[in-house]
Amino acid sequence: MSNSNETIVIVGGGIVGVSTAFFTVKSLAEKYPAEQRPSVVLLEQCEPGCSASGKQLAEFGYDLHAKLAREYNGPERWGYRPLDTYCAEIDRIPVTPAKQHKTTNKRTEAENMVTSIEVIAAKPQQSLVATPMHYSGPPSPGEEHQDRTHSSFDNACVGNMANTAQVDPLKLTRTLLSEAKALGLQIVKAKVIDVEEPGYRPPILEFPISSQSRLATDEFSIVEPANTPDSTRRASVVKPYLVKVDQGEDIPADKIVVACGAWVTSCLRWQAFREVSASQIPIQGLRAHYLIAKPSEPLPAQAVFAEINGTVYNGEDAIEIYSRMDGSVFVCGEALDDPEMPPHNPFEPVWSKRATNRLKQIVNDVSPSLSFDVINYGLACHLPVHAKGIPVISPVPDAKGLFIAAGHGCWGILNGPATGLAMSELLVDGKCTTLDLTNFRLNRWY
Repeated sequence: MSNSNETIVIVGGGIVGVSTAFFTVKSLAEKYPAEQRPSVVLLEQCEPGCSASGKQLAEFGYDLHAKLAREYNGPERWGYRPLDTYCAEIDRIPVTPAKQHKTTNKRTEAENMVTSIEVIAAKPQQSLVATPMHYSGPPSPGEEHQDRTHSSFDNACVGNMANTAQVDPLKLTRTLLSEAKALGLQIVKAKVIDVEEPGYRPPILEFPISSQSRLATDEFSIVEPANTPDSTRRASVVKPYLVKVDQGEDIPADKIVVACGAWVTSCLRWQAFREVSASQIPIQGLRAHYLIAKPSEPLPAQAVFAEINGTVYNGEDAIEIYSRMDGSVFVCGEALDDPEMPPHNPFEPVWSKRATNRLKQIVNDVSPSLSFDVINYGLACHLPVHAKGIPVISPVPDAKGLFIAAGHGCWGILNGPATGLAMSELLVDGKCTTLDLTNFRLNRWY
């Protein structure tokens, strides 16, 4: 249970960090009067949400999104809305002018994947009702040749308006941040360079040296360091941790949450996290490129997950297309695995001109019936991908008040608020009762 003198520091201003901050200050506001409330500080190097782009966790996360949308006017503030979702498999064809594109007529053997090039179409008569795509199929043996129309989305629908929804990630993150600030959240723009444990002094190994200057390893003792003036001074620090930052004042803290996405392994260099190993957080950034476009005609509330066969890029290209409430279209894909992360500045991610041009070309192939005006072009983000595919949402074993929440990959927006709620319960109540976090513990595999 938190006490009124505590300071909680959350490192990372993405959806996980901001959600943790939001639910933490919300919980504290319900338990403490304003003058007795523990302090909550969010540390972010750039700008909150600047990198925006487990079954039980996902199910709870979906319901929590709906709840937040009802309570905080999600449709208006961050573009929350139900939508239909489709999976499409597309046969690659040469790039030609849009007027020469023709829809393919093939379907998979399982009859459950669309192989049409035109997997998204403008709404007929500007209607807001999503209508299925159609294609002309070949006649069956013995059947008279004639044009036949089939619904090519019927068997490719993987989600509908009853169980699928979308949000604008940046708007959602900033809305939660605004609500958290109103409840007392402090935001500090700075980079964490270390987390010290002022009361900790590494033991000194003392052993005799033989006359031959060889180590006598069979007899040595551990001597606690003496109280030097420096250690005496540090002993007066009340808080168990000191968050060192690159600008401004360092922050004494009682509890620390590391939620900095693809850069979470930065904590391995911090003194207080010395017991955390790289094998416990095998998380690295997967660079994904995206663009935001404006179609010439409005689109229905639909999302399409498409795989394009017959390309030279790792055998296939996978892209995602989302129409948004503001009339724009978000398109992402061309994921490139980066063995080394760029400098810790999510505001300036490294993007590939080749990959971005490739993405734009694929969009033209996938939706030739649309005339796209690209609004933002040459953009990339880094998805924090865990080697096991399951995020870490856990206290650091044998370390009081240290937590890690990262590795959500492309499911960060779905599971970010649920993770934040779970973390807030750990921070405020000392245990999580909303979710079973056993599968997300830091030492699950190691």
